[in-house]
Amino acid sequence: MEGRAMKKKIHNRRNYTFAITLVVGLLAFPQSYVNAAAPKPGTSCKSLSQTTVVNGLKYSCIKSGKKLVWSKGVTVSVSPSSSNQNSGNNQNSGNNQNSGNNQNSGNNQNSGNNQNGGSVTLGASCSALGQSGPIPNGTAYCLSSAGKLVWVYPPKQPVPADGIWLYDKNYNGVSTQNWNTDLPPSAWQGEPSWFDPSWDIPTSFPVGQKCSANSILNTYITDLDGLQSITPQGFMQPGSHALPVPHMYYNTGATTDKDPNGVPYRSKVVNMYAPADMTLYGAAKLTYTNSDGYQYSEYMMTWHFCGTYWMFNAHVGWIAPEIQSAIDNAPLKNCQKGGQLNTTSQDCYSSRFAYKVKSGTLYAKSSGRAHGFDFGFTDASAPIPTRINPRAFAARWAAGLCHINYYPADMRAKIESKLVGNNGCGQLVSDSVGTAQGVWLAQDPNKYSVLEDYHIALAKHWSEKELLVFSIGWNADIPGMSGGVFTFKPNSSGPSNKPFTEVKDGQIMCYDNLNGTARNGESVPSILIKMTGGSTEKLTIGKGAGSCGSGPYSLPSSTQTFERVIKP
Repeated sequence: MEGRAMKKKIHNRRNYTFAITLVVGLLAFPQSYVNAAAPKPGTSCKSLSQTTVVNGLKYSCIKSGKKLVWSKGVTVSVSPSSSNQNSGNNQNSGNNQNSGNNQNSGNNQNSGNNQNGGSVTLGASCSALGQSGPIPNGTAYCLSSAGKLVWVYPPKQPVPADGIWLYDKNYNGVSTQNWNTDLPPSAWQGEPSWFDPSWDIPTSFPVGQKCSANSILNTYITDLDGLQSITPQGFMQPGSHALPVPHMYYNTGATTDKDPNGVPYRSKVVNMYAPADMTLYGAAKLTYTNSDGYQYSEYMMTWHFCGTYWMFNAHVGWIAPEIQSAIDNAPLKNCQKGGQLNTTSQDCYSSRFAYKVKSGTLYAKSSGRAHGFDFGFTDASAPIPTRINPRAFAARWAAGLCHINYYPADMRAKIESKLVGNNGCGQLVSDSVGTAQGVWLAQDPNKYSVLEDYHIALAKHWSEKELLVFSIGWNADIPGMSGGVFTFKPNSSGPSNKPFTEVKDGQIMCYDNLNGTARNGESVPSILIKMTGGSTEKLTIGKGAGSCGSGPYSLPSSTQTFERVIKP
């Protein structure tokens, strides 16, 4: 499970968007600025050789002993027709150490033309790649288009052929000069309609180097000989994951070990190694407080391999010091109260930085607070074909893949030997348009929240290929059922327990001989469902009073209805 902290979020009734998307990068550019104050010579600066020009004086960041400090101002000439003196670079972004405010840090928004007031014209020619100029709704930038330099509003800028994006030069007063430039700028709106950028997977477009082969992964993420088992993807566990998860659980086994404070671990702490050359772009620190007052933290981390391939980890504890420093100094950080099971948790999301590690590097250890750790794999270029309305889900839920398939054949065999059950990698999603099978979401917009547990899934079993599953969220409000997982073996003949894919528009089906216990321990002798087709499909579900019998079937008097949008 992903740290028991909320991983999915429903933005609104139309999109049903799951997962903590925390789209910190989708805020608009600042639209008002003041002139920068001159840095005081001898005061600290951030990057050697960075410069800023204020009132005709150029200041440089120089080394004095072991410190980086601002030099004395040197007079520079200013051409009346030129842009702001340091247009075309970000050297002075974020430096106004003595200005008393951060309103203009990193912003040369009027560079490029505005000496006499007025705005630049979008699409009109400009003179220097990267220079910026004001427009009524923000800031335009001089970018290459069809071989010419023209003014472009960044949220609509085309994907650059060289992969180098132009950043907005300020984010809420925070310098962006050191942000990695192989990601789209923070307010960019050019992603495909299905893709919802988030702290974990910020873009669907290729990043960095191209993938050289299908065997993208080449190192085991942990010592498999010391691993107890691997739970396939598609696992469902109401209370944390009522819906099929897009990652595998690497289970490290029980332990009697204790942490430095003498508190017992839940599972063995194991090393985690980079499964390929990879780059860290986002991390979330989730801090929990137990009922006895004991506090601990776990991390979720997202790594990029090549092209459009990403990895997700959760239940991470210790992190290599240099990587921990990169997280702590990330340019964007958003903290909030939250947590899927523990609303007293503090969640802090660091994003839009880049830290590279080589394959085989010891980058972290499992936290020991959960089953082990999570390993999810995503091709962000397109959702999996069977996902209905992928826009309703964050990218790693909509576009998840089986990471085992991206290892060389000999390595795959060893990983597969650790898988639980007989269903291989398991299943990410079982959506089937026009049938009862798949994920169904709550209709009531007042219940849309960070919890998965307002929703249900009628799906294939994650590890046993002959079984199907009812996964009922703890807050799904089905009369008489407090939530839980109920499995059964479908019938190839007979009136009841038909495969979910055989329940079509208008049909009512009954299911009994269910293996599972409700959250509060109540008996669930049978479940009845009715599927209704349309552009927004609906599933009505209720608890039966006894076994199914021979039919025909009718719904109980008290039911709950869920839906899924087929054509959003």
